[in-house]
Amino acid sequence: MRVSRVPWPRVAILGAALLVAVAVVPAALRFPDWIFSVLAVFGGVVMFVLPLVCGMTWNNDLRTELMHLELIRTWPVSARRFVLAEVVSPALMSFAGSMFGAGLVLTSLLGTRLRQELSGEPSQLVLLPREGAFLGVGNELAAVLLFTGFLPMAAAASFFSSALQNLAVLLVPAWMAQSADQSKGVAAFGQRMVFSTALGLSFMLALIPSAFLVGAAMLAQGMLGLPWSAWELPFWGMLGAAPLFVAGWLIVQVAAPLWERLDPSQEILEIGR
Repeated sequence: MRVSRVPWPRVAILGAALLVAVAVVPAALRFPDWIFSVLAVFGGVVMFVLPLVCGMTWNNDLRTELMHLELIRTWPVSARRFVLAEVVSPALMSFAGSMFGAGLVLTSLLGTRLRQELSGEPSQLVLLPREGAFLGVGNELAAVLLFTGFLPMAAAASFFSSALQNLAVLLVPAWMAQSADQSKGVAAFGQRMVFSTALGLSFMLALIPSAFLVGAAMLAQGMLGLPWSAWELPFWGMLGAAPLFVAGWLIVQVAAPLWERLDPSQEILEIGR
């Protein structure tokens, strides 16, 4: 079994250096303003999409482990801890990618301001309206608070998506395992369509409690006559993320007994090894 490990500090340093380069290099070279717009759009897509498709993006979960089932079942690790680790691993990667996308949006905005100072040409790239304040604070601080509120939701969505993927692997292991004779072409496309549809419906259902909690908090604040403030955005993000984390944790509790009941000899035959 080949294992690849990249230290997270090295990843963080390289990612930060790349973000600084995105802000400084195009501005110093006086690239057109639309370059920053393209980078910001790309970062926004990465920021939102990666957490949602976490389960289908990475293979470092139970799909790969099934190919070594007879070895892994000998490890002295409890089923719940093992399944939780398999869920958290791809979730961390998607969350890190989402944070990088958010950083790319922010550094693109910073790059346009730097370019404006160096060239004197006004920038057209804005995240919030230029004039006035947003929810009681300046636009720059409001943008940071907005992204801070998004991060808990990105982490929760990544965790929930990964938990769903691993539950599907345990329910239909022969269909989901990364085997040599796994479905390809049209069959693989159909498989992804089925899973993406199920994942989308599950997300819609899981977001109902999140919307209820955030809506209840906003309603209570309105009834009390408290003014709206951008400082509440991180709190709303954590409030909306809580039900997704709970749902993912419950899925892990359901998946652990399924892992314990897997029969290595039977599953290996069904996978086709």
